[in-house]
Amino acid sequence: MNVLNKIAATPTLAVYLFLWNLLDILVHVNRYLIEFPRITGNIIGLLMAVIILGLSSNAYKKYILAAGYSSIVIVNLFHAPSYGVEAFVSIFIGFSLLLIGRVTQIEFATWHVRKHVNGIYKKPIFLHSWFLLPVVILSVLIIFPIGHTLYDPYGYQYTSLEQTDTDEDIGVPVITDGLLVAFFGLDDTLPRAANNFVMGSDGMDGMPVIFSDEVDLSSVQAGDFQVTMESGELGYVHGVTFAPAVDEGELRTVLLTGFYGSTDDPAVMVEIVGNLYSMDRSINFKGSFIEVVPLLDGPTLVLAELVPESMWRENQGQRPSRNTYTGSGVPDNSEIKQVVRVTWSGGIRLENGDEPGDADLQKYVVTVRAGDGTMRQISPIAFGDLFDNDNNHLLALDTPDEVVSVMAIEGWVVDPNHDLNPETTVNINSS
Repeated sequence: MNVLNKIAATPTLAVYLFLWNLLDILVHVNRYLIEFPRITGNIIGLLMAVIILGLSSNAYKKYILAAGYSSIVIVNLFHAPSYGVEAFVSIFIGFSLLLIGRVTQIEFATWHVRKHVNGIYKKPIFLHSWFLLPVVILSVLIIFPIGHTLYDPYGYQYTSLEQTDTDEDIGVPVITDGLLVAFFGLDDTLPRAANNFVMGSDGMDGMPVIFSDEVDLSSVQAGDFQVTMESGELGYVHGVTFAPAVDEGELRTVLLTGFYGSTDDPAVMVEIVGNLYSMDRSINFKGSFIEVVPLLDGPTLVLAELVPESMWRENQGQRPSRNTYTGSGVPDNSEIKQVVRVTWSGGIRLENGDEPGDADLQKYVVTVRAGDGTMRQISPIAFGDLFDNDNNHLLALDTPDEVVSVMAIEGWVVDPNHDLNPETTVNINSS
């Protein structure tokens, strides 16, 4: 292909570049990963496409494109993609860089030809099309190892790897029944994405532990938890995190990662052995203990509580964000009279991997009591707190009647180990 043909090809490459980055933005929107740092590279890509089409003969065009290429790499270095999706993200970033890089080569080649119009032209090595591919591959490869050293995932602010208890005893009441459940969720199969919560936890065990009250994040260390296996041996708790259950009102589920059992020697007991306080620091959970739910058991409801109206009205219509583990808000619907949060023993999804939808509203059965004492069963009219991969749902109800209990029918959600739930009921927490 001669230089004139290459110049003619640049508008086509620009269109591809524009459409590719637009597609990438739409994927972010669809996956609830829309935030400015994550789409800055796409915005640069769109801008480069416009520049290619609009500055047909500008002397600085080649330098602007080279700067755009470098900017996309730098932006992603300082906001590295999430663990577990590196290959997928590499395709989007890499193809965008390939298109920008190719047009940049064409612009420099055109400049070189004009510069040597009366002499012998020898194309520099960096302008050969084959030279671009290793440059793009190298650009993408440095984003992940270097970027992950420059940028901590959002979930790390809710995480502790500290192996000792660093909190003093402040003299508040100590309770021994402060744990609602310890759920052996995964055995040596935490996915790579778990590194977004606790670094180094992929391939480890996962066990959510749920407290009776919300917990003071600053008082939680990995060393506060002791896991005992059936053999009497103690397990290794590598790290603990509240993520992804970090919406307002949810800070009671702590995910333990580490090695603490197997099907042959399962975890049987979790005990709090350090000073670990409730959110208002009125309770010390040190000494609380509970038996572990076996690995093959399905998830169950462990808590149901009313959500203050100020909280759910503030979040009405809120779009979820997987970047910040923010679940969807309840719909902005005047028929909603109250909202109940239900907490499961572990993270749950439909068996096909999707989040519940309107077709699943009847899977929850809520018992309510009218003013005259009569009881009846209803189902929620809408869900909230979806798409954040945690163990909580918001159930929007169209009655002001007193909520007594919530039941979930058998076999409609699974935990991360793909165990189906049994029929499960929990009374409303009136405290």
